[in-house]
Amino acid sequence: MVRQTFFKPLFLHQVHIRSFCMASSYPKPYELSLRKNSHQSIPLLEMREHQMNQIAMEISQEELSSILDNIDTSPSLSVEPLWKVTQMLRHSVQRRHRVDMSKIHYEIMNRIINMTEHINKEELTPNQAIRIFRIITYLLINESMYFRKKTSRFTLEQMNALDKVCVTTIRAFPNLPASDYIGVVIKLMVNRMDSFRDASNSTSVVQWYFRNIFGRRVTSFDINRLSDFSLTQIVLSMSFLNYDLSQIESHLKVMKNNCLSRIKKRADKMNTKQVVQILSSLLRMKIIFIKDWEDMEEVVNVIEGKIDSMNLLDLQSVLKGYSEVYAIYSYPPKTKDRIIQKLKECKEPMTSLILTNIMRSLNALRIDDDELYSHIVMCVKRDYQRLDNIALIYTFSRLIKLNQLEKAKELFEFYMELGTFEELENPHNIAQMLLSFAILKIYDEDLWNSLIEKCDYQKLMSIKPSANDNFTMACEPAFQLLKNEAPELYKKNENCALLQRLKQYHEAHNAEITKTQMTISRACQLLGYEVINETYINEVSVDIYLPKINLIIEYNGPTHYMNGTNKLVGSSLYKERLINFDCKILQLGYFEISKCKDLNLSRLFLGDAPESLMKQVKEYDRIADLLKERIDAMVSKKTTSSSDNPWP
Repeated sequence: MVRQTFFKPLFLHQVHIRSFCMASSYPKPYELSLRKNSHQSIPLLEMREHQMNQIAMEISQEELSSILDNIDTSPSLSVEPLWKVTQMLRHSVQRRHRVDMSKIHYEIMNRIINMTEHINKEELTPNQAIRIFRIITYLLINESMYFRKKTSRFTLEQMNALDKVCVTTIRAFPNLPASDYIGVVIKLMVNRMDSFRDASNSTSVVQWYFRNIFGRRVTSFDINRLSDFSLTQIVLSMSFLNYDLSQIESHLKVMKNNCLSRIKKRADKMNTKQVVQILSSLLRMKIIFIKDWEDMEEVVNVIEGKIDSMNLLDLQSVLKGYSEVYAIYSYPPKTKDRIIQKLKECKEPMTSLILTNIMRSLNALRIDDDELYSHIVMCVKRDYQRLDNIALIYTFSRLIKLNQLEKAKELFEFYMELGTFEELENPHNIAQMLLSFAILKIYDEDLWNSLIEKCDYQKLMSIKPSANDNFTMACEPAFQLLKNEAPELYKKNENCALLQRLKQYHEAHNAEITKTQMTISRACQLLGYEVINETYINEVSVDIYLPKINLIIEYNGPTHYMNGTNKLVGSSLYKERLINFDCKILQLGYFEISKCKDLNLSRLFLGDAPESLMKQVKEYDRIADLLKERIDAMVSKKTTSSSDNPWP
């Protein structure tokens, strides 16, 4: 018996479904076709890309659901049509067809999950197994926008079931090349860690995948089978995985080595975007370490050769990758000089994402270049209409952290005219702005009051524990500077919710002492001084305090200095403004300590100071000798100011 269902005409096309049974060597329990001009019928299983692209724009959600209902439930007969429907969905998303596809994704996923018990060599062919992987991959890609908006219908139970489908298929077909399922494994991990990170089994599932798929099954042969585009997409997706991959670098060694080998051999043939995405992804994943100089030298050389053809997006990707590796190190100028020069010459319009990433990277890399920041301020003024408030205010605050105070003041005046600060609502953003105003000594009463009033107690209590440190690091010095330099304004706000939240944080928070600070502390004790670690002086947190001589010692690691210089970053300069001049402050740089012969530098993890800076530093047999000389020099001084730091 033949059952026919016709849908409404879709311009020149309409979907035609015929379902029938017939006895033959290869039974077809259904036939899905696209009827053109009412006389030509093209079976769905024979449709090509351009034909699916045509129908994808007109087909509705109800029609797709009807097609799914007419597909046979037998796994061996349903895989291929499900794959074709998935391709149609992909075309709908690419053409921005405004249909809620989440329901269709949900239905297809349930069909795939129901196949789990039938996934074996007797019921499925290897090609059908590969199709299952591809169906899941495309649906997870299409569903990603619903995951981001938190409107996805997928539950944790379904994610667990999809993991089971993948693992069952991999075990049932052990001879399948890993290149056929790497993509789906990565998509499953990314979506799991983004949407179900807090689930008890999420971390263990991801670890299993890395150990058993990347650690045991992925070979050089599998990586070499991937096209440049596929390899780029896989590495790019992996870099967005919310997981610290540096802990499992051994499992990714094959991936890393083959990526670097391919780029080295094919850099001239690969397009710039692919090279940049692969290298910046590897850097962001932290599976190229600065200690592995051969890898890093190779990466820098390839990027050097591609800089002339890079656009603004490529430049920000490279900077973002570098910032992940070099954030706590000093690094050679070669690494960034040509990139910075290219940035200055770039005339492309800025977008919010690009501007935010560039400023975040420049801040992490601590790049000191007045001309570059003048260019960025010019771009902000030129493109402000296309930039959102987050990009605008963080550009302002990061200019201050980078010691570009005059340029920050220029942006402040520009933002005041635009009314940018009036639209702030998030407590984190407000805390950052209050600190920025305080550093610039901008104590406009109306501006401060309007921002403080927006931070009610309920909003502040919603701050995640993981974000407390960053919030406090901005809010605490802002109010301390306000108290010292604008006491009347402080008194008007001393009972505000922001200060109450800070007090609660201090009661539950204990500062950690680093190994380097402890080494300095012990050396001071050997010199006969009483030492208090991580204490508060005039409500200001300090590293080490010697009460006998009223001296504060602040240890400054590499991140406290502009790269390759002894110039303190903006966030380290205002501490002297916070403390009354009754106390003296000794700023002790990492490059000074690294010249002490009695220290195990690898254990202290001090970072590598540039050679030009090290030539200016005196060598000592013991760290105690260094401290004695510096402390005696500080005690002999009658006053304290920022000029007491011998490193201008």
